[in-house]
Amino acid sequence: MGKRGEIVMYHSGWVFPDTNAHGKGENPKHLYTVRFSSEVLWNKPGFAVCIDLFEPYLESVDV
Repeated sequence: MGKRGEIVMYHSGWVFPDTNAHGKGENPKHLYTVRFSSEVLWNKPGFAVCIDLFEPYLESVDV
């Protein structure tokens, strides 16, 4: 949480599991693949991690 990543892919709207799992409907949300460098996450350079995240999990930052 609070780490800066780079959006590398947009996947359109998908069923939002947070609401669907509780019987509150599919509630589609935008889904993105976000790339985080290992240096940002663990202060160890050399690789990256890509994670698919729904828009409500993301915070925008000024560039």
